[in-house]
Amino acid sequence: MSDSFGANPNRRGFLKTAAISAAGAYLLAAERPVAAVAGPSYFPAFSWDRVPVAADVGKVTGNFNAGEIDFLSKNYAFLSIEKSQATGLQPKGSEQTEIGFEVAARALKAANPNTKILFYWSGGAFHSNYASAKSFDMSWGRSRPGSQIVAFDITNPAFRNWWVDSAATIVDTPLADGIFVDGFNNFRYDPNKEAMLRAFRDHVTAQGKSPIILYNGLPQSPSDPASFFDVADGLMYEQFDVGKATGQDQVRSDMLALQAIGKAGKIVMFRGFPGFTLSDPIVRTSPYSDLVAMARKNIVFPLACYLCVAGQYSYLQYSWGYSNLGGVYILQADQQTVDPAWYPELLRPLGPPKGDAAVNGYVFTRSFEHADVRVDVAAHTASINWH
Repeated sequence: MSDSFGANPNRRGFLKTAAISAAGAYLLAAERPVAAVAGPSYFPAFSWDRVPVAADVGKVTGNFNAGEIDFLSKNYAFLSIEKSQATGLQPKGSEQTEIGFEVAARALKAANPNTKILFYWSGGAFHSNYASAKSFDMSWGRSRPGSQIVAFDITNPAFRNWWVDSAATIVDTPLADGIFVDGFNNFRYDPNKEAMLRAFRDHVTAQGKSPIILYNGLPQSPSDPASFFDVADGLMYEQFDVGKATGQDQVRSDMLALQAIGKAGKIVMFRGFPGFTLSDPIVRTSPYSDLVAMARKNIVFPLACYLCVAGQYSYLQYSWGYSNLGGVYILQADQQTVDPAWYPELLRPLGPPKGDAAVNGYVFTRSFEHADVRVDVAAHTASINWH
C-alpha cells in the first residue's frame, strides 16, 4: 500500500482485546441458515461457487499484458488499480497514474464488463505521481519528522475540495466504479474524514452514478461512527495476523469484528498474508519461485480464518504484496505468463455456508457445501476438509 509495514505507525492500530469467559468455551453462533443480504445494485458480483476474491494490485513497469488482463477480469469480483500503475512507461518526474489507470480499466472492462474497478486514492499522504498532484498546494500537507512523507491536513477545507474533485474527475467516467481510500485511519470518529467521503459520494451521485467507497482501516463495529459505514460501503482490513496484531485475542477479536461487518451487508476485503509481507527481507532476498512456493504452502490458515467469518460481499485478497510480482496472481518462470494453477484452494468448488461459524473459545468451525473448516486461533492452526 502507500506505506511499508511499520513505516507509518498511525496506520497500525488494533481493536481492544475481546473479553473471554472464565471457562473459555462458549457458543457464539450455532449452525443455522445464513440469511442472504441483498446489496445495492452497484455492488460487485458475489458467488459462493468458489472462494470470492478481490485485490488491490498494480504494475509499475508497464501495462498489464493480455494474459494478466484475462486472469484478473475472470477471477476477481473487483479490483483496485494501485498508484503508479504503468508509470514506468512515462518520463521520470512527469508520471501520471491516471493514464495507467485508464489503460488498465479499459482493458479489464473490455474483457469482463461486470468486473468492478476502483481508483486507488490516498486518504492520508500525498503522492506526486498523479496528474492531479500538479494542483496540490503543499501548504495543505504536513511533513513527518525524519520522513519524506507529506501527510494531508484534512482540517483544511481547500484540501478537502481538491481531494474530492480530483477523485471524482476519474470516477465520473464510465471506466471507474468507485474509490479505494488507503491510509484512512479510523481509531476514532473524525468528522473531517466523513465529510470527505460524503462530499465525494454526493459529487458522483449528482452525475447520476452510485460509487463504491471502500477504505483501508480498522474493523470497527458497524454501529460505531468511527467505521464511516453511514457513508462508506466497505472496509479493507490490511493488518490481519501480521505485525503486532498476531496475538490470539487480537486475531479472535478481529475475526468477530469482520464477521459483524459482513453480516451488516457491508463489503469486506479480508487481507490474508502467507506469513511474510512485502516489507520483509525475505521478499528482497528470495527468488520469486521460492516466494510462490511458500505462499502456496501457507494459504490454509488465512483462508480458513476468512472462510469462518465471511459474509455475502466478503472477499479474500491473498498475496504478500500489491504489484504484479506480489502474488495476487502467479507468474511462470518468464515472469510474463500467468500460471493457471494459481492457488489451488481458490479454484476448488466451495458452495454456500450451512450456517454461521460456531465459536468455542478460540476455536472457530464452519461448514460449506463442499468444505468443512476449523481454526484454532490460540494454537495458530487450521484445517480445510474439501469434500
